[in-house]
Amino acid sequence: MHRPAIICVDDEPAVLASLAVELKQALGQECWIETAVGGEQALRLFQALREQGYEIAIVLSDYGMPGLKGDELLATIHSLSPHTLNIMLSEQVDLAVVSNALRQAKLYRYIAKPWQTEDLTNSVLAALHSFLQTRQREVQIEQLSRRNQELQQEINTLEQAQQTILEKQQYYEQITEFNSAIFYIYDLNQQQNVYVNHELTNILGYSTAEIQAMGAHFLPSLVHPEDLPRLLAGMERFKQMGDTEVLETEYRIRDVRGEWHWFYSRDRIFSRNPDGSPRQSLGTAMDITAQKRAELEILQLNSQLEQRVQARTAALQASQSRFAGMVEIASDAIISIDAQQRITLFNRGAEAIFGYTAMEVLGQPLDLLLPQRYSILHSHYIEQFAHSSQLSRRMGERSEVYGRRRDGSEFPAEASISRLDLEGELVYTVILRDISDRKQIELTLSQQAERERLIADMTRHIHQSLELETILRTTVTEVRQLFQADRVMVYRFLPDWSGTIDVESVVEPWPTVLGSTLKDHCFAEGYIDRYRQGRIQQVADIFQAGLADCHVDFLSHFQVRANLVVPILQDEQLWGLLIAQQCSAPRQWQPWEVALLQQLATQAGIAIQQSQLYQQTRQQAQREEALNRVIQAIRQSLDLKTIFNTAAAEIGKLLGIDQVFIVQYLAEQMAWVHVAQYRADQRLPVTLGLRIPEADNPLSDRLKQLEVVRVNTTFDLSDPINSQLAETFPGHWLLVPLKVNQTLWGSVTLTHHQAGFSWDDTELDLLYAITDQLAIAIQQSQLYERTRKQADREQALNRVMQSIRQTLDLQAIFTTAVTEIGQLLHADRAEIVQYLPEQRLWQHLAEYCCSPDLPSTVGLEIADENNPLAEQLKRLQIVRIQNAQACEDPINRSLAERLPGAWLLMPLQVNGQIWGSLSLIRNMPGQGWHSEEVTLVYTMADQLAIAIQQVKAFEQTQQELRERQRAEIELQNSLKEKISLLQEVHHRVKNNLQVISSLLLLQSRRVDHPQARAILEDSQNRVMAMSLVHQNLYQTHNFAQVGFAEYVRTLTNYLFQSLNVQSEQVTLHTEIDSTAIVPLEKAVPCGLILNELITNALKHGFYAEDQRGDLWINLVVNDNDSLTLRVANNGNPLPTNFSLESSESLGLKLVKVLSEQLNAILEINAEGPTVFSITFNPAADLE
Repeated sequence: MHRPAIICVDDEPAVLASLAVELKQALGQECWIETAVGGEQALRLFQALREQGYEIAIVLSDYGMPGLKGDELLATIHSLSPHTLNIMLSEQVDLAVVSNALRQAKLYRYIAKPWQTEDLTNSVLAALHSFLQTRQREVQIEQLSRRNQELQQEINTLEQAQQTILEKQQYYEQITEFNSAIFYIYDLNQQQNVYVNHELTNILGYSTAEIQAMGAHFLPSLVHPEDLPRLLAGMERFKQMGDTEVLETEYRIRDVRGEWHWFYSRDRIFSRNPDGSPRQSLGTAMDITAQKRAELEILQLNSQLEQRVQARTAALQASQSRFAGMVEIASDAIISIDAQQRITLFNRGAEAIFGYTAMEVLGQPLDLLLPQRYSILHSHYIEQFAHSSQLSRRMGERSEVYGRRRDGSEFPAEASISRLDLEGELVYTVILRDISDRKQIELTLSQQAERERLIADMTRHIHQSLELETILRTTVTEVRQLFQADRVMVYRFLPDWSGTIDVESVVEPWPTVLGSTLKDHCFAEGYIDRYRQGRIQQVADIFQAGLADCHVDFLSHFQVRANLVVPILQDEQLWGLLIAQQCSAPRQWQPWEVALLQQLATQAGIAIQQSQLYQQTRQQAQREEALNRVIQAIRQSLDLKTIFNTAAAEIGKLLGIDQVFIVQYLAEQMAWVHVAQYRADQRLPVTLGLRIPEADNPLSDRLKQLEVVRVNTTFDLSDPINSQLAETFPGHWLLVPLKVNQTLWGSVTLTHHQAGFSWDDTELDLLYAITDQLAIAIQQSQLYERTRKQADREQALNRVMQSIRQTLDLQAIFTTAVTEIGQLLHADRAEIVQYLPEQRLWQHLAEYCCSPDLPSTVGLEIADENNPLAEQLKRLQIVRIQNAQACEDPINRSLAERLPGAWLLMPLQVNGQIWGSLSLIRNMPGQGWHSEEVTLVYTMADQLAIAIQQVKAFEQTQQELRERQRAEIELQNSLKEKISLLQEVHHRVKNNLQVISSLLLLQSRRVDHPQARAILEDSQNRVMAMSLVHQNLYQTHNFAQVGFAEYVRTLTNYLFQSLNVQSEQVTLHTEIDSTAIVPLEKAVPCGLILNELITNALKHGFYAEDQRGDLWINLVVNDNDSLTLRVANNGNPLPTNFSLESSESLGLKLVKVLSEQLNAILEINAEGPTVFSITFNPAADLE
């Protein structure tokens, strides 16, 4: 991934180089620094970098550039890349331009030229930090979005799991539809049980693992051989049964001890195979062994009774004896009563059930065996039965039947009654069975179903809702009702291992502890690690469990007698406790209660994790929204008050805390001042303007070290300043330094009064982000204020300067100046005072007063002698006095009584001498004169000095101007004469050289000797080369320099004609830099060299008539402003071992001598085309 890029834009390369050096020194390798000359090149560079994958972090641009202006460039870049931060540099401050850039380009910072290196680098570092933070937030938002998608997928998965649980719930409901003791699901394909509850193991004595190991052999191995065929035949009937039909079967099964148990089962089809055949059956079974035995006994009894009836009276007693024997051996209670409901028969089964012996109850009323509340009603039922046509019926059809044992305890019973008329006497016989075990089984099944329903409901609540409090409140309420406990609650730990009761369900009259913050001091010593490892505490009686005294005292304070505690773990950390309590009496907690509470604690941990994840996601989104609102406020307004109020309100509402303060640190005043406040409760005190001393304030010292200050409780504060503040704002404090350009500006302070509260790191992260944005807002506001003030000051200066330009009336200039400076700096007075050395006094000439009620001082005279302030002004020193009444000398002390306040006396100097002063007075307590104001007054004083100089020098200037105009006229006339003279001189020199050339031509024609003629022709060409130089001078009217391009063309044309060389024979190639200029003193030697080289090439390189070739002449300007002249040809090469030093050619000797005269470098290359190269500096002196 590329480093972030920074683009610097200016129309001056030197400025760009300086910017690049300073930024590279400050940033090192952290960023890629690029430069662009002008706005158009910057846009092309911006697009190229983006195409290469660079992120443009910052663009620094000058404003005043030709073509595309800086503000237009930055606005265009912002539209292309909104994340790029823009910084504008300029020497000229135009408020409208800056405002436009702030609005359209979202200008991050404006920096005035010339910049301060530290200010520039700090601004760029801050902008880079802001850019990187913004990019990081975008990455975090993208990660959060992906996490939200993952959460949605997890929710979808949880919803599917919920559907599965609902299906299981329906499955359990179908099982519990048959109200019996044993439940099972039998797979007809595998011929084995796939599910069976624990009741079967309780009856038969086999473990669940043993039953599962038997598999398909379970029924063949344990069912009675006589019953197995009937049972298997019944299973075959499933193939023809419908889904609603029920198969009823009775059979015997052998238990682990080898004893046989009778079972009565009811089965129906539970599921089918794809082909429609039965796959699984759902069944319920009951142990009817005791009933079978009773039925057998009753059958035997009935048989004996029939035999007795048929027998004669003589056998009656024998029959009764046999009947009595059978009655005695029956396990059920068999009781007979007479018409008066007195007990006449009471067998051993009845003795075992009721606890009475037969002797104790015979002859007693039946009420002895009934609960008192049923006695009258039961007597009524017996009377009704006596008059009914029924001889027997099942009891308990209207209401359940209960018996009462000897010890007074009651038990549920299943009974039937019969009526028999024996010789006119009615006898009622009741067969009664104690069904306490069956009821307990039914209760256990009901409790099990209720537990499963409770777990399912809680799981469904977790999947359907993210409201943790609702889930937990519903859970503890249903647990308390199921357990019939006095109190069930959820206890959440705080960081110091104290805790709060978040959710509670309690019955009257026991006290509620909801919302309480509790601290068990002996808890952390012995219980934390054990609970973290999953320990469960069961206490039947806190006074008998051997608990520590402190723990017993803690529990008894809340009237707890029995305690069941299960840990709630979150990511293997102890989050809290799920607690069931009995307050009324000791209680032995049942295993199923412990198991249920443990399951619910696990589900609670899941709910807590899900809720915390949701809360974290929602809080993150809320914090991002709050941060965006703060950023939006910063972008939409430059008003710090609005921005501060928005930020404080967003922090307070988002974090749910009592108060938020934004406090400014005033180093000069050694105080902290509240500038913004948020109050959750409007009854809280208003603190705007509150001043907090800096001295002897330890929290202030920590903030000045840029340290985050956390105060867990204000009770720990001991210094007087903060202790007093804690009385008004008790609770918990969080102070975050607010820094601007690594300098402390103030702090963001939060207070909260909730007990047990602690500051979270995520809250601190939010504050860091908001303080960064507030720092940007402060910078923008400061920039805007500086820009506005600078614009106001420059406008004031411009008005004064305009006044100076428009008039030479000093009084008008002075009046304008004191008015502008006084209004601009909010001074009470501004005065112009002139120093009159001859009269040894200072006189007030002009003034500005902020109020017409202030007395005028125009004309006021102040003594110069014995005046220390006057002495300072005469030494051209600036005088600043915080309080004029502190002056000790009589003159200024008297003046201070008339003109109190802070004085600023700025010397007005003209030509290095004191002329007077520009004086300002501000009569406001604690208000001095800042350096920026002094600088402005100094600048104004300079302008006034200029105005004074202008007025004084006006006549002299006018006189000098008139004299200068006369001198210029004379100079122009003289220059015209000299130009005419020079033109004439060069013209005459050219003509004379032309005459010499003509004479040499005439002489050469008269000479017959070829060598002599060649010498004369060469001399003629040399004279012509010099003549062309002077022709160029007077034709171009430039008498100091020769334009060499035109000269070369003219000379080569002449030489081609002179030597009779046709263009078809030698092709001329010229490449002459049009900017090549040669001074006059070097033009002649350079022309002669060119003449010799061209002549030598044409005469000796192409002497054959049919020879063809090329001639190249190049003149280039090098980077160091030197000139290089090259003459090359591809004709005949130079002789082997050619040496310029040993050459006999006059022309080449002349080239060598003239090159030395030019201080030129002469190079000859004979490889390939012959090349002569001469490099010289046209500005150097000749040898």
